[in-house]
Amino acid sequence: MLQSNDLVGIISIDSEECGVGIIDGGHVFPIKTITSGVPGKSSKGGSSARRYELNRKAGLNGFFHRAAELANMTFLSYGDRLTRLVISGPGFTKENFEKTEYLDYRLRAKLTPLIGIEYAGADGIYQTFNLMAGKSF
Repeated sequence: MLQSNDLVGIISIDSEECGVGIIDGGHVFPIKTITSGVPGKSSKGGSSARRYELNRKAGLNGFFHRAAELANMTFLSYGDRLTRLVISGPGFTKENFEKTEYLDYRLRAKLTPLIGIEYAGADGIYQTFNLMAGKSF
């Protein structure tokens, strides 16, 4: 169960959007959501399929960089009041984001185990909060 003095950061991410929010005690506050602009996987392309795949990977890498910049600017302003940082989202995107190491080292030190949920963005922030409210983190 979350304690009233806990300040927890949430990054809810998938390949289409990323939401950043704060849990302060028993309340959740979504701060900002950004979109990736990265096209989904394509089964078309023939001989150009490799080029599409490389462009998609480059776009996702840029999106991860922007998401980490948003998280760094948001969460570092709270200083030591931020006790934990949770990365959540559907699929493997959250694992790939964590591996990029774009997050500031002070935030990486506060990471908790990844949480698999159904949504990302603002909906993912609320879903993560509801999941955490029922468990001891």
